[in-house]
Amino acid sequence: MFKFIPNTLTLTNVFLACLAIANIFNDNFFFASVLIFIAAVIDFLDGFVARLLKATSEIGAQLDSLSDMVIFGVVPGLLMYKLIMVSDTDFISNNYFFPYLGFLLAIGAALRLARFNVQNSGGGFTGLPTPASAIFVASIPIILTSEISWMQDIFFNTQVLIVTSFLLSFLNISHIKMFDLKVKSLNWKENRLPYFLIIASLILIGFFKLSAIPIIILLYLILSIINNLIKS
Repeated sequence: MFKFIPNTLTLTNVFLACLAIANIFNDNFFFASVLIFIAAVIDFLDGFVARLLKATSEIGAQLDSLSDMVIFGVVPGLLMYKLIMVSDTDFISNNYFFPYLGFLLAIGAALRLARFNVQNSGGGFTGLPTPASAIFVASIPIILTSEISWMQDIFFNTQVLIVTSFLLSFLNISHIKMFDLKVKSLNWKENRLPYFLIIASLILIGFFKLSAIPIIILLYLILSIINNLIKS
């Protein structure tokens, strides 16, 4: 009876992506970032709900991938393009092609999702997940409206934004084995890494609010590398 819910959640993310694109074109970067955060929560829930309702399907899997490409690939790429554009107008006026490097995020997401669709993850996968790189980008406009001046100095910098585009794209398609962020059950042993990351994230957010997102993504990367070393 309720098996339509997972696909409805996935399609909601497509709608949120359209709203985010419209707001980016209107230079409302903050609201676009909020929409990416909401979409990340929905993406976290739709697979869990599908398994809970036993409503998994091939169509659902394809919809999820297409939705992720738009909301976690195209939208962050466009957002980064606009952020680079406004970061240093004098520099950009003489180097007009640099903002287009923001679209590396969309390319990295496409390659990442294509690889994920054909590999057997076995409870994990290689490369930074597209939602993680997307919320990293989405955190930048939030940092720029915060009161944390040292973070503002770091991220409202053309060179830093360009390097961030390269790094996130590289991490998307890298062969670093990452642990799955989606909690498949309530068992602590099976989900200790996601639970630890969630607890650490809540503590960091308590100190830095949503400006903690870049630190949390870095922590996720470090935990994945440590986990790989322990298993090797």
